[in-house]
Amino acid sequence: MLINYESFCAAPLATINRVYGQLGVEDLGVCAMPPRGTFHAIPGNPILMDSIGGITADERWRAELGSGELTTFQRIAGRLNARFGYH
Repeated sequence: MLINYESFCAAPLATINRVYGQLGVEDLGVCAMPPRGTFHAIPGNPILMDSIGGITADERWRAELGSGELTTFQRIAGRLNARFGYH
């Protein structure tokens, strides 16, 4: 089974359920997000004070990495990246 980052970000619960099915494990709902307003955030951590907006793919690298950094990445991990369907 291959799970890629983009698929997981787009449909986390469906992806987890696919893993459960592959493993023959019953979904007990432990991965479901609690309804808004039912969780407790520890004061002092500003990240935890924000509302939970779900899982989203972080694509900042597309705009923030320069051509030199992308070339270095391609040289080091390009073949492995292509093996997993990234071009």
